[in-house]
Amino acid sequence: MQLAASLSTSVWEMLRNAGAAQAAERGQVHVISVAAIRDAVGARWTRHQDLVEDFVLRAFKRAARDDDFIVRVNDADFILIQPGRPAVGALSRASQLMRETLSYFLGAVKAEDVRIAIVDRLQGDGVEATAVSADQLERAAADRPRDLSDSLDGSAPWERFGVASPVRKTLLIERPNAANLRVLFYLEPVWNLRQGAVAAFRIRSVVLQEAVDGEVLPIEPEDLTPRCQQELALRRIGFAAEVWDNASGPPPALHLPVAFHGLTHSSARTAFIARLAALKEAGRQRLMILELTDVPAGLPAVILSGLITQVKPFCRGLLAHAEDLGDIGRWRDTGLCGVVRSLSGENPPTLDHLKRFAATARDVGMAAAYYDVGTHSQFMQAWAAGYSHLSGELISRNFGEPAVPQRFAARDLYASG
Repeated sequence: MQLAASLSTSVWEMLRNAGAAQAAERGQVHVISVAAIRDAVGARWTRHQDLVEDFVLRAFKRAARDDDFIVRVNDADFILIQPGRPAVGALSRASQLMRETLSYFLGAVKAEDVRIAIVDRLQGDGVEATAVSADQLERAAADRPRDLSDSLDGSAPWERFGVASPVRKTLLIERPNAANLRVLFYLEPVWNLRQGAVAAFRIRSVVLQEAVDGEVLPIEPEDLTPRCQQELALRRIGFAAEVWDNASGPPPALHLPVAFHGLTHSSARTAFIARLAALKEAGRQRLMILELTDVPAGLPAVILSGLITQVKPFCRGLLAHAEDLGDIGRWRDTGLCGVVRSLSGENPPTLDHLKRFAATARDVGMAAAYYDVGTHSQFMQAWAAGYSHLSGELISRNFGEPAVPQRFAARDLYASG
């Protein structure tokens, strides 16, 4: 097939600088097309294409290596260059990106809509590419978990993985066509500054897999497939039930993270809601606070509201992790009770951003939480900015290990330090 018969000079220059010609010889350059989305929206495409582009670029960069490269070459096609990955791994990641994009904008993934081509060579002012067959995509999908995963055999000390509190449970997730995953669960206190107490705990998790060379390393949550995200959410619910059943005193409220992409398919939502319904029948509803993570920036309010409507009857409240200030205002009437800003990530927020984030949340009647607080200076910034809830290593270290709600004030933090 012939793609983009006339590319702009700037695009060609970027492709050359990214080593596209050499990577194409190794099967590491792909073209993905979002034409199926363009066809579905029809005349509204001019209003949608920038949002689609933003989603594709963010999703690609989320787990990109330093030498990975992506560029949009026309209204529906993107070129991906991944010179540091094996050919099948590069195809696997291109396939995953396509499926995430189609699922987000169309609500389903049809085989005929997954349009990927392998670039054979760059010639003249065009690109020669061969469409990827269904068999090739299937083989790439089978390779995906190994390509995207790192590792654990269960024997390493919990400190190695940056866990701020002792691990309370290690469990195995078996995958029939890939290496098994092991998950470390632990609890992290959530400090309510307004009440001067730790009134709830976050369920934190580290996911690991044994690499081919036997190395033991964690995998980032955003690198997991939606199916793995769904399974993790169900396992977190099971862990929450164990915490409540084994509580020495009144059972604590728990924040349970659930990845947005893990609930994009109706079957995943049905399974998740069924488990929540069982907790409600057991009288645990008031103890469950859901946190939607990996929520795409710019997510339309109608999509978020539809998801919240389905799960809200089974929990005490819902929070959503966000970075874009515009999202907070956009989500005003979705049913969220709060938004979370995390310190982690490639671009830590500035003090000005922190202040505006908390102020915007207050303006729309939401609580503002700040996570991954690790130093006293970060705590002081968040306190001054007006955040109502904090969590992170600093709080965990000073609060201690008991999963019991109790009074905790600023003077306690400094006294224990």
